[in-house]
Amino acid sequence: MSRKLLTLSLLVGTSALAANIVTDGTFEAGGAAWTTSGAASIINSANCHNGSSFCAQYGPSPLGNVHQFVPTVTGATYTVSFWLRSISQSTAPPDNAFHFQWDNLIPLVTQVNNAGAFDWTLFTTDVVATSNSMWLSFQGANNTGTFLLDDITVEGPDGSVPEPSTLLLTAAGASLLFLRSRKTAKT
Repeated sequence: MSRKLLTLSLLVGTSALAANIVTDGTFEAGGAAWTTSGAASIINSANCHNGSSFCAQYGPSPLGNVHQFVPTVTGATYTVSFWLRSISQSTAPPDNAFHFQWDNLIPLVTQVNNAGAFDWTLFTTDVVATSNSMWLSFQGANNTGTFLLDDITVEGPDGSVPEPSTLLLTAAGASLLFLRSRKTAKT
């Protein structure tokens, strides 16, 4: 029992080191943290996934891009998640493409090609940082409708050093649990 408490204490203490490193991943601040180009724009719409009303929209060609650089720790693994929706506005066969890009890597699980309409769908993939700043990009075009992108998260170490008080508090809690477990074991 006491080892479980000690393990739990250490997990809780170290989980504070993981963070969402995306700035304005919900676009609710109006998308000022994002750079857009081509067919991509930040819109105010009731069709967005969460929040009050903002998300990214991808229309017809040319390929649109919404991106920002995120601070990372070289060699660390990050979990990237985002919600995507395709709204069909044509009876023609689908003519569209969308993908997420992490610097030069385009994970297959985040590629959508020639898809018909689909409701909000969660895409998640793990990536590894190869430098202390990574290019987080979402690219797409939809010639037979619209893609909507919302609620982007990149979770992992944020590259910052934890406050000494956080480390001290975690160490103190772990020490108390250890001492309590020893006292309980003797009785």
